[in-house]
Amino acid sequence: MHTRYAIKMNDGSVAIMQIPDEYRNMIPTEIIKKWPESERTKVVSFHAIADTDIPVDRTYRNAWSWNGKIEHDMVKARNIHRDLMRQSRKPKLETLDAAYMRADEVSNTSLKAQIANQKQALRDVPAIPAIETAATIEQLKTVWPEILK
Repeated sequence: MHTRYAIKMNDGSVAIMQIPDEYRNMIPTEIIKKWPESERTKVVSFHAIADTDIPVDRTYRNAWSWNGKIEHDMVKARNIHRDLMRQSRKPKLETLDAAYMRADEVSNTSLKAQIANQKQALRDVPAIPAIETAATIEQLKTVWPEILK
């Protein structure tokens, strides 16, 4: 008997259900019936899977979709990647904001211009064309500019 199932949800996402030991003698439909109605009604289908069918890297977990196996919806994955970039750039922008204010206090216009350029480069990061052209998760992971490292 399988102990893990991929659950296709009505929003296109995929959840993983692991059958606890105390429910191993139950079929998935019986277990799903025990869920709150708000969750139960989201289930479209379920499919037995092996542990090896579940991606190890969960970074793009919210981009999983089901097409006979767990795959990544690249549109969703690209948006997740952009959000990761935004999270990474946030402290850098905050540091540059403080540096800009210090440069402004001493009226250092050349330093202000340099900082403004750095800030703009950080703001432009989510629009890097390579994000859109990445066809796989592996390709997408390689799109990480030096400015964020």
